[in-house]
Order: sequence, then structure tokens, then C-alpha cells
Amino acid sequence: MSRQVNKYAKLALIAALLLLMLPAVLRAIAGNVYLMGDESYYHARMSETIVQEGVPETDSFVVAGRDYVFSPYHLLLACFGFFFGALTASKIVPLLLGLLCVYLFYSVLRNLRIEAWTRLAITAVFALSPVFIYTFNVSTPLCFVLVLNLAGLLFLMKKSTLCTVLSLLFFSIAAMSGVFHAIVSAFIVFFYAFRYKKRLRRGYLIIAAVVFVLLSYSLPVYLASEKAGFVSFDVLSSFFADLGGAAGISVFAAILALVGYALVWKYKRQYYLLYVFSILLIAFSFFNSDLLIYSVLIISFLAGTAFVHFARMRWSLRILRDFTLIILFCGLLFSAFTAVFSLQESLPNAPLANALIWLNLNSEQEDIVFSHYSNGFWIEFMSKRPVVMDGLLKYTPGVNSLYFDSKQVFETDDLDKARELLSKSGVKYIVVTKNFYDGLVWDKREKGLDFLLTNDETFKKVQENSYVVIYEYIYEGVEK
Repeated sequence: MSRQVNKYAKLALIAALLLLMLPAVLRAIAGNVYLMGDESYYHARMSETIVQEGVPETDSFVVAGRDYVFSPYHLLLACFGFFFGALTASKIVPLLLGLLCVYLFYSVLRNLRIEAWTRLAITAVFALSPVFIYTFNVSTPLCFVLVLNLAGLLFLMKKSTLCTVLSLLFFSIAAMSGVFHAIVSAFIVFFYAFRYKKRLRRGYLIIAAVVFVLLSYSLPVYLASEKAGFVSFDVLSSFFADLGGAAGISVFAAILALVGYALVWKYKRQYYLLYVFSILLIAFSFFNSDLLIYSVLIISFLAGTAFVHFARMRWSLRILRDFTLIILFCGLLFSAFTAVFSLQESLPNAPLANALIWLNLNSEQEDIVFSHYSNGFWIEFMSKRPVVMDGLLKYTPGVNSLYFDSKQVFETDDLDKARELLSKSGVKYIVVTKNFYDGLVWDKREKGLDFLLTNDETFKKVQENSYVVIYEYIYEGVEK
């Protein structure tokens, strides 16, 4: 049986690779070879900067300027980017990390002595999860930090001193990715070391290192960040992929996880602290999407356990069992392909990229671009021009004031007011995208700035395609 399980495990790894590659392949077939998502372009730009200039102290691609917040992921991207370029590295690295993540998760389960078919089912549920597909397609530090934590745990399970050192190193690097990641890393070490007393001394050493990184780096960065009061999101749709969250949890996996939770409840006295932490972690994931990468591990464990239970339990009719298992598997598969097609259709598209590349070729390096902040990372990378705001909100000084001014520009019908605010930020170009009219900025045309853009004395249309219109701000009546 062990050989058969190992055979299926290898097939599962190949299937995971194909599934991870599918969004990029579908985009390429449609003529879109650009990175998925917006944040991936920020990390590509910073890795490119590290290759060309070394680790920067500041980021000058926003009007207000901001301190550069170091991320270990940028160094990893820069290493690959040195040989392949930032864009290619941003495609290769998440894919490789995704395969490594599946292998590490399976290995951790094996070291925990989870029964062979159960660990295969758990790994399969994990690989089919929208969180997994999204995390390892969109180039962000999340794909790296999850691998670091799994690698740290796997090496903690080994006995050698070298493995302990590697575990300490991996957990410490993971802790640099943010306060919440550091806390999760510390709890992972604590629960494993507490359960296996022989690892207790090593566990304390690693926890001390993680806490040191937390207090000396991650916590000061977190406390210095500014909360963007204007950002809101739908809790349910961001958590469940089937309700609209591109990186959410499958509803079918969640239902299976509830069954799995009931099955493992009998061990509550033995693992009560782990149970409490798991529930709290999943609860916090509703409000902090970064934690979904950990919640999906728990949900996959419970869902996989439930799936195997259904397969092995006695059924009055075998056909009923088979039908139930097929429905559950198809439900998981449906959620996976929902994530794939969502990524396939994600921005940027070719018209947006072409317009921003045109802007790079037809403007000066110091020209400032105004647009919705969700377009900021694309403008910075593709046009190589600074913006008023981008998506890195929490590290941008005065972000709420900048947003208030931007909102006024978008909504005002007063031409003089718009001129004053645009001149205040030194804006030279305005980028308007098609989704502005879908509620992102306006709910109808010829409203606010969209109406004012028809004023030929103030704005000049310089580029237009099916998705983007670029205007040059030509008014010189106000000192810039």
C-alpha cells in the first residue's frame, strides 16, 4: 500500500504543477503574458532595484516618498532576477515555491505519522484550494513565508544540530515578514515542542529567535505603519472563494472541515491549546486575508480527514457512497477552477500594459501620474513614473490625507478646485481605466473629473485604447 500511496503522491505533485501553471497558460493563449495582480509588480520593481542599485533606503515612486520596508522575498526575487529578469523571476519563483510547499506539507504530515491515504487526501485538498492556487500564482511574500514556516517545522522534527540551526533560520526569516507571521511562527514551534518534549529545548531557542526578530524589526515596522481608514471589504466574500474571494477558502472544503472537526473533537483534551489556536486563527482570517495561508492548512487537514472517513465508513448502498465522494471532489475541483479562471481574467491586460509602456516612452522621468491607487503599482513598473498613491497604503505617509485629496479630484465638478489639487501634487498625466465607470470611481459617465476632462484648456487626451485613456494636464495658471 505504501508504494501505491507514494505513486499517487507523485501524481498529485505533477497535478499540482499543472494546476499552478494553468492560469498563466490560459492568459498566454489569450495574448496576455503579463504578471497577475497588482502587488506582484511592486515586488518585481523592488527586486529590480536591488539588482541594479542594492537595497534602497527609500522608495521615491510615490509623491510623498516613503521609507523602504525590507522583505526577504525581495532578496529571493533579486537572486533569480539577476539571471532571468524581474518579470520572469516573478513567474518562476512562486511556481517553484508552490511545488516545494506541497512537498513540505506532505513531508510534515508523514513525520506526524498521519496515515498514508489520509495525508494524501489532505495534500490533495490543499493543492485544490483557491488560496494555494492564488498564493503561488501572484508573486507576493506570502508564497515565501508559508514555505519558510513549513520548512522550519520539518527541520524542527529532525534530530541533528544542523537541522535545528536551519529551522531557527527559516522561522526567523519568516518572522521578518510581519507581526502576524511572527506570532504564527512562534505558535507553530511552541505547539510542536510542547507536544514532543524532546524538542522543548530547541523549541525555546527558536521561539527566542522569533521573538527577537518580532521585537527588533517586525513590531517597530507595524507600529510605524498608518491605518488606511477608507479601505473596506466584504468579510464573507473575501474568505470564501465561491462567494467572490479570489484567494478564499472553498465552501466545500469548509463543509468537509466541519465534519473533520467533529471527528477529531474526541482528542480535545490532548490538544486543547491547538484547538483554541486553530479556531482563533481561522476567525482572524476573516479580517486579515494574509492569515488565510495558515487557515487553509488547518481546513485542508480537517477536510482531508473527513473525506477519507466518508470513503471508509459503512454505507447501505455503495453507489450512494461513490456519488457522495464524486460530488465532494467535484465541488473542490469547481472551487479550484473558479480560482484559475479568476486569475486568467485578472488585470493587467494587454491594452493597459501597452498604454503604460507608451507613457514611459513619451513622458519625462520626473512626470507624476494621477490615477486610482489600485493602478499605482502597474504605473510605477510599466511606465517607470512616480504616482500620487499606490496600493502600499500602510507604509505611505499621510495616506488618508492623500486619499481625501484624490477623492476630491475625482468627485469635484469645480474646475478651479481640480486644478488646485492636481497642481498641489505636481501631476502631469492622468490615467483613466475602464473599471473607473464600474463603481471603482464613478457610477456613471460625465461625472466629477470625468466631465472636467473635456476642458481643452486644462487637459489634453494623448493616448486612448479599449481600456485606458491618458490625459496630459496642461494647465499652467497655477504654480506647480
